[in-house]
This record gives sequence, C-alpha cells and structure tokens, in this order.
Amino acid sequence: MANDIKIQSEEVITKIRKKTGGMPHIVQDICNIMLNDCLREKKKSITPRIVTNAFNKSQKYNDFIRGMINCGFPLAEAIAGIVALHCKDGSVLTRKIVSSLTDIGHVYDGEDFELAISYLELRHVIVAADDFRSSWRIWNDALREYMTHVIASRSFETWLSALIQKHEKGIWRNTYQHVI
Repeated sequence: MANDIKIQSEEVITKIRKKTGGMPHIVQDICNIMLNDCLREKKKSITPRIVTNAFNKSQKYNDFIRGMINCGFPLAEAIAGIVALHCKDGSVLTRKIVSSLTDIGHVYDGEDFELAISYLELRHVIVAADDFRSSWRIWNDALREYMTHVIASRSFETWLSALIQKHEKGIWRNTYQHVI
C-alpha cells in the first residue's frame, strides 16, 4: 500500500520544493511519478535517486523550465535571462536589467518593460525581491540553471541581441500587448 512508503530524508522534500518553486501542478506530477515508481519497484522509501528520476520523467516539469526559451515575448525572455544570470547570489536590481538591455542598443520603453515584467510575474518566472519591485529573482533554481545553461551555449551578447531584434520587429505585440 502507498501508506507504507516513507520519505528517506529532508533532502528529498527540499529538492522538490527548490526545483518546482512550489508550483502545485508540478509538485503533484513529481509526487505521482515517485509514488508509481515506488509501487512498481516495490520500494518502501523515496530516495534522492527516485526524486531525480521523477524530475527526468515529468513532462510538466520540463515544460515549466523550458517555457521561457523561445517564448513569444522576446523582451520577457531577455529579462528572465538577465535575472537568471545575475541572481545566483541574490536579487538583480531593475537598473541592472535596464543597463544590460541598453548596453546592447535596446531603446528603453517603460511600457514594454512593465508589460514584460508582468508577463514574467504572472507565469511565475520572476518574483519581486522587495516591496518596491526594484529588484528581482528567478522563481526557482531549476529554471535559473536551465536558462543559464542555454545562454552559456551561445555568447550572452549574441543571445541578447537576437532577442532584442525580435522584440523590435514587434510581432509579439499581436499576442501580448492587450492581454496582460
């Protein structure tokens, strides 16, 4: 019976919480996969290996961490990437984000910027690190790690420039300008 399955250590719970950002549908999917694996393999304990395997099997988790790469809102992807690269040891100030964008030639537009920030907040990609919304952090470690990995596979400047060029073409406006 499922009642006999125990969690091996606090590390298991911490790993699930950190990698999912507490997103209920992802936590439920991971737990369902772990339970089914334990029942199928007749395991009595959920170990860190079982957790890792569940994350590898979860389509909901994969969709979540990959959802910002090649998304339909290039400025939002650029902001998420900048925050991911710079938030490992804390939060990233809004002025750092704006500076990174303008350093590659982006002309700042406050309305577009706020729209992109709102897009990211609503999708649980970033969260304000203070009450004034002047600094930001990525919602969870797995998303930060994935975005950092994708950006590192190219040069940061090339990646960011390509996104800003897409943003300036304006195709994203048809979908997002009046939605958020």
